[in-house]
Amino acid sequence: MSPEWLTRLSEKVLEANKEGIMDLIKKNPPSEVTLIRELNILVNKFQFETILDLIEPLLTKINQV
Repeated sequence: MSPEWLTRLSEKVLEANKEGIMDLIKKNPPSEVTLIRELNILVNKFQFETILDLIEPLLTKINQV
């Protein structure tokens, strides 16, 4: 996942924008089937905080570089 994609995902999650999150998920290549499936499950259960918990360390690492 690119830094730009992670940042956009974070923004959509903070907005609780389910449709926007789903649009971002669809932009992943089909080879990322596990990521797509797991994110879809979390979004459909409105587990936005869980998504943030998962991507926050990645965003922190990106911002340190």
